[in-house]
Amino acid sequence: MPLLLINVAAAMLFIAVLPLPYGYYMLLRLVATVVFAWGAYLSYNRGKQNQAVLLGLLVLLYNPIILITFSKIIWTIINICSAIYLLGIRAEIQDKA
Repeated sequence: MPLLLINVAAAMLFIAVLPLPYGYYMLLRLVATVVFAWGAYLSYNRGKQNQAVLLGLLVLLYNPIILITFSKIIWTIINICSAIYLLGIRAEIQDKA
């Protein structure tokens, strides 16, 4: 996965703590789902099953089809933790060139 895409997704997760229009959060769900799904796939193929499972759970949490709703404060905590986790594993899920 391109490093730029990982960084953009993490930045979007951090920006989501601001009061933004609903459309932004739906776009965030789509972007986060794609990045976490791709990361789960790469992690699984690279033998990191625990990381793949956690990323898979994040895919379920952020998926734009079946919406999971929490209060704004809970989503803020989830978004910040997800962004930090994504930045922490970016070296493991980026393209190996």
